[in-house]
Amino acid sequence: MKKMFMMLALCLLCPAVGLAEGLPTFLDTVQEGLSEGLALGAEQAAKELTLEFETETDRVESGETIMLKVKAGNPLPVAAAVHFSLALPERLSLEDAVQWEAVLPAAEMDGEKFVPSETVFEKKLTLLPGGTSEETEIECEMSMGTRFYRARMPLALCVPNVKAEARVLGASEGRLTPGSQAAYEIKITNDGTAEKTVEVDLTLPDGMTLQEGSNSFKANVLARAAQAGEKSEAIVRLPVHIDEHVLDEDEDAMRLLTGQLHVDGTRVPLPRIQVCGPKITARLLPEKDNLRTGEEMGLRLMVVNTGLAEADVQLSCVLPRGLTLVEEERTPGEADKRMDDDDGAPHAAPVLADQAEEPPMRREKNTLIFNVHMDAATECAGGMNANTRVIDLKVRADEPRSDMKEQFLGTTLAWKTDDGQTNLGQGAAVRVYRPVFSDMDKADWHAIFWAGVLLAVTVFCLYAAVGAERKKDEYNFE
Repeated sequence: MKKMFMMLALCLLCPAVGLAEGLPTFLDTVQEGLSEGLALGAEQAAKELTLEFETETDRVESGETIMLKVKAGNPLPVAAAVHFSLALPERLSLEDAVQWEAVLPAAEMDGEKFVPSETVFEKKLTLLPGGTSEETEIECEMSMGTRFYRARMPLALCVPNVKAEARVLGASEGRLTPGSQAAYEIKITNDGTAEKTVEVDLTLPDGMTLQEGSNSFKANVLARAAQAGEKSEAIVRLPVHIDEHVLDEDEDAMRLLTGQLHVDGTRVPLPRIQVCGPKITARLLPEKDNLRTGEEMGLRLMVVNTGLAEADVQLSCVLPRGLTLVEEERTPGEADKRMDDDDGAPHAAPVLADQAEEPPMRREKNTLIFNVHMDAATECAGGMNANTRVIDLKVRADEPRSDMKEQFLGTTLAWKTDDGQTNLGQGAAVRVYRPVFSDMDKADWHAIFWAGVLLAVTVFCLYAAVGAERKKDEYNFE
């Protein structure tokens, strides 16, 4: 037993003696490891936390949601309790809170170095509608005790800025005539940095239709985003047709047509179209109301246009039996601005066409036909100046029937424009008479005169015959 204990002691003693001999080397190794560990720890402790942003894109459009990633790195060998705070523009909406607390895990040892831990926080940002396009930035602050870390990132807020305007093409001074065509041009501009699809809704008034015959139009139009500061443009042209009978029930021969236009739900002023037609009046003005048989007088045809549209007018003047046109003495006439016997028509001051030539005439039995071009009336400060044409004729009263001492003769006037609708103008009545005295006309007095002469001759002859017979009797008696 004693031998066994001695042998065990010798076994234990031998390694201890060997270890004692390598103790300095061991202590140096330990000291070196401790120094390196302390240096590495000091170096790691001196490192700062990191904070950075990451997004899918650097721009966000109105109503769009993007994912924002907040990345925090911890290079420390110990966990770090931190506080986060996000600073966002008011137009950006965040689903979560803008402030939160977190603990960043400690860095992990990888071989002979520490690998910082990275913690990612995902936040959803949504750009609220409204406002204009602008360049802004978002900021995040992370604090750990008295230490603060900040990160900033630029972000473009992109919203559309759509405007629309309309004008009329093919309408001089905004005026059209029945049966004519024009076009509405709708220009949609966008100077925002985001595109938008807008709805165009057009409703036309009665009397105006689109090419396909409808009076409404609705479509979606893409307004592209502005590029390099230059706004985009989208043009919509809609041909329209004016109804030929739009002025049939309009006494003034003028009507304003305006529709309604909405672009992206906003009402856009639509130019009004003034539909104008000719407003023709015609009348006959005789020089005299009473005309002796065989006497001549002037007969004036006056045509007035108080409408704002020109027209080709065909005049038809019917002369009754008893009045004969004296063609060789027809001369172009001039009219006063207002005749003494005018009843008030036209309702605008007539102005004669400068150097108006006498229109050509053709006859169909007792009807005189003239083709006259009437210019439109002109606007002035005091109202309108009507366009007036005058045709002067000369007529002669024929001998009435033998059994009539006088008769009333009516002259009629009709006119029609290009549409072929015939209208009656104001005619005139003339009294044709034989000159009379004591209820007898000239012929009667001529007959009485010659009867008296014949009676006187007869009496004279009888008296001469009676005298001669008396003288003969006296001679025979002697």
